[in-house]
Amino acid sequence: LNSVLDDSKLLCLDNGVRIRLPDQMRMLFEVQDLTVASPATVSRCGMVYMNPAELGWLPAVLSWAESRLGMVADQEAVDYTTGLFRSCVDKGLDFVAKQCAMLVMVPDINLVQSLCDLFMALLPQTGTELFMGPDENGETDPAVAHRSSQTINVLFTFCYVWSIGGNVDQESQEKFDTFARGLLDSLAPCPPDGLYYDYQPDWEMGCLVLWEHSVPRFTYDPSLPFSRILVPTTHTVRYAYLVQALVSAAKPVLLNGVSGVGKSIIMQAVLSESTEPMSLQVVGLQFAHRTSASQTQEMIESQLKAKGGSRLRPARAKKAVVFVDDLNMPAVEQFGAQPPLELLRQLIGMGGFYDRKSLHWRVVEGVTVTAACAPPEGGRSPTTARLLRFFHMLCLPELSQETLLNIFTSILGGYMQGFASEVCVQVPALVGASVEVYLKVKEDLRPRPSKAHYMFNLRDISRVIQGLMQVTPRSCSSVEAAARLWVHENMRVFHDRLVDPQDRSYFTEEVLMEILRRKFGPGWDHGELFEKGRILFGDFGRLGLHVTDRVYTELEGIPQVQQVLDAYLDDYNMNTQNPMDLVFFQDHCEHLCRIARILRQPRGNALLVGLTGSGKQSLTRLASSIQEYQCMQIEMSAKYSMAQFRDDLRDMYLIAGVRGKPLVFLLTDSQVVDEAMLEDVNSILNTGQVPGLFSPADKEKVISDCMEKATRAGCAGNRDAVYHHFFNAVRDNLHVVLCVSPVGDTLRSWCRQFPSFVNCCTLDWFDKWPQEALQSVAMRVLADVNVGHEDGDLQEKVKLVSAAVKIHLDVEAMAVQFYEELRRHFYVTPTSFLEFIKLFTGLLDEHRTELSESLQRIKTGKARMAETNVQVDTMTQELKDMQPMLQESKTKTEEMMRDLEVRKGRAGAVQKEVAAAAAAAAEQQKVAAALQADALKDLDEALPALDASLKALSKLNKGDVMELATYTSVPKAVGLTMSAVLTVLQEPKTEWDHAKSVLRDAKFLARLQAYDKDNIPPQVITKLQKYITDPDFTPERVGVKGSDACKSICMWVHAMDLYYRVSLTVAPKKA
Repeated sequence: LNSVLDDSKLLCLDNGVRIRLPDQMRMLFEVQDLTVASPATVSRCGMVYMNPAELGWLPAVLSWAESRLGMVADQEAVDYTTGLFRSCVDKGLDFVAKQCAMLVMVPDINLVQSLCDLFMALLPQTGTELFMGPDENGETDPAVAHRSSQTINVLFTFCYVWSIGGNVDQESQEKFDTFARGLLDSLAPCPPDGLYYDYQPDWEMGCLVLWEHSVPRFTYDPSLPFSRILVPTTHTVRYAYLVQALVSAAKPVLLNGVSGVGKSIIMQAVLSESTEPMSLQVVGLQFAHRTSASQTQEMIESQLKAKGGSRLRPARAKKAVVFVDDLNMPAVEQFGAQPPLELLRQLIGMGGFYDRKSLHWRVVEGVTVTAACAPPEGGRSPTTARLLRFFHMLCLPELSQETLLNIFTSILGGYMQGFASEVCVQVPALVGASVEVYLKVKEDLRPRPSKAHYMFNLRDISRVIQGLMQVTPRSCSSVEAAARLWVHENMRVFHDRLVDPQDRSYFTEEVLMEILRRKFGPGWDHGELFEKGRILFGDFGRLGLHVTDRVYTELEGIPQVQQVLDAYLDDYNMNTQNPMDLVFFQDHCEHLCRIARILRQPRGNALLVGLTGSGKQSLTRLASSIQEYQCMQIEMSAKYSMAQFRDDLRDMYLIAGVRGKPLVFLLTDSQVVDEAMLEDVNSILNTGQVPGLFSPADKEKVISDCMEKATRAGCAGNRDAVYHHFFNAVRDNLHVVLCVSPVGDTLRSWCRQFPSFVNCCTLDWFDKWPQEALQSVAMRVLADVNVGHEDGDLQEKVKLVSAAVKIHLDVEAMAVQFYEELRRHFYVTPTSFLEFIKLFTGLLDEHRTELSESLQRIKTGKARMAETNVQVDTMTQELKDMQPMLQESKTKTEEMMRDLEVRKGRAGAVQKEVAAAAAAAAEQQKVAAALQADALKDLDEALPALDASLKALSKLNKGDVMELATYTSVPKAVGLTMSAVLTVLQEPKTEWDHAKSVLRDAKFLARLQAYDKDNIPPQVITKLQKYITDPDFTPERVGVKGSDACKSICMWVHAMDLYYRVSLTVAPKKA
């Protein structure tokens, strides 16, 4: 903008385009602060600082009183009301600023504006006309005036508490109540047994009455899923009342509070109950770390319909409410902006936003924005005050222990109505113990950088109670069984996420055992519960039962569980193309039971944390098979993209939501190629709705396919209700299992950026394998390996396994020392141990193969030596047997030698004669060689000419020869050449007409090249001499007067004549 703010007023765009702005244009910036403004920009602008204290809140109230309150009240009532503002507001703002704390900070003007808006929202409910002055006749009715003033007093008091003091935290509410009693008691007295926050206005009586009088009675409905059970309490009723009143008046509302206090539940309950009478259309948005402004706008626009081209209205109702959950989750940009929140600010403050394609302004009508958020900590960022100023802020305190007991006792008590009386009596103890565990763990086990997932909220109590509600009267028929079940469920919810022995020991010894002995008797022993035998519950202890017939009960023990799991593994391997070879040591059995427990629950999702190779994926696949669920994983490839991930999600949604089949979506940290995948998973866990997953056409098809099931489930044919039913089915049937390694910052980042990974998942921390596990796995790998003699094979395996385990543990210890000394990580994982064992078996096989080959060679050599010895013995015996024959042969040989001596003398004479003949032959050979050399020398004189002529002929083609045949008037050189050739070829005629017919012969050149030069008749040479001696018959003259073809043919004729003459000379020498 710097060039725009200069005198040149030149706007430079990223694409290189420069636009000069008109001189009449001026730019005005309204900003909260100059935190991210550059000095260059500041220096080009004039500055006007608006001090909030100078203007104050009074002008806004006077404007409201004149424009809005004056429409429904006379001037006396308006003046009376503004008088209450003047006397109370400044004191309240000052007290809140100095004595109270807010989880989400807002400016003072927001609190005052909220007071005005809530006053107007509740005024119609009073049923009173605010007339305190004279009527048209100039008469004042004291009863009407008193009634009006009393109504204003009660209304102002109630609104004052829930606006000026509505956003303070739980501890500050008690302080504000003390302050309000001194300020407001004269207007609407508050009874001493409770806080102002515990009372609601009674318009008929003109006083405040307890909220608890309006709490409806809760009746447990067994057909209602646990996730949809809402126990009405004072907490839910009062905030639902406020939200409904404000939403009815089109006032944006923001519920804030720590995670798990019921913000989203209350808002969703109010909006769902208000859908029919108020004709509301609800648009739900789930914000996450990577949520963008374009996604937000797309979700809002998809639920609205265009009217008149530039206007958007609710598609199927008069009004629409946009509910934004986790409002402060989007990431903050480099310069402090949060684009999704800026879009909402534009929507609320300006009543619309720009179309992203046409860039035209679109007015949004009939839409109210509501939201919920947790305090700005962890992965949440502070929200700009420019957005918060539009909302009525309500801070939800944490539920009191009494409220928690009331809620969960109502639920668990209703479920256990058919249980044994001694078990039913223990319901308050079970609930009270669960609440105590939660409060103690939340207080003592705080999150740290190395334990970022130590985040506990009220959802954890819900998981414990939901676990207690998995048993049947038959499987939990005694107090001891109920107590053991309670221990097990608390272990699964709280203990399974703990990472080190100190935290686990604290939880079992100082938390569970202390509460267990106090609630269920002192006879419980820590060793029996947590050391000798672990408590394990499951529904798969009996083989052969259908899933619907299984009962969640305590399993007998690790040995029995191992046998059952081996049977399930065999069944799994028989029905899959990728069989698994698992060893069920104690830790594996426990982890599999935990995963199976999570998957059997509707909306059960898991976050499995462990090193690579610890068995997270394998156990999840087997647990899915045990529950008869389909387990799906994305098929990774180098080109796997976000679009393919969305396609996979869409397929899973159709299976879970339309077909209603349970399935498990298994996703590992190594499969996350784009963080947008995690944002989608976060949405699945939180609301089940992934923004932009279904196109309008796909959505209509889903609604059509689900219409019949939704109608049977109680949906009245409303398309939004059917679509909502589809997503509920998805959340019930689609179980997400996330596998992540604790190495690095991945887990910490996930917990910070995607809170649903912790809030909506049950965590299971996989430890490094204990010594027992390492030994079991090693023995399984070596089961089919022969490591020694048959008698001592087992002993040898035990020794090898012990050595391997010791090496692995020693390396782990060295890795710790390595990190302490050099601050460098070296990770020793179960995969490392498996690779170590496989390397050993591979080397063992390799060396055994070498030894076997060597042994075979030795055996072969030994066998051959034995065969040779036999042959030697046989031959020795044969020699002995042949001695007489040898003697006879010797005699005959001696006689032959004497005969040979005689013949030798004769042969000597013959040898001398032969030597003389050989000398004569050698002399003749020398003479022949000299003659041959001379003949070759003569022949060398003719061969070059012959080769040159053949080479020249080879360069000719049929066209060159045919050119000669076309001559009608033949040159002399051509005629001589052709007559000579015809003579050599022994043609009957040598005239030109016959020559042309020979030239047209396609084999003419071949005849010349293949001519038998060694057998030329003498008479041919005689006839040829008249041409040879002709002075015009030379290659040079023929080439000049004839053609190149004639020249080559002439050379060939001369070569034949020369070759013949040389041959006559050489022939006698060759002979």
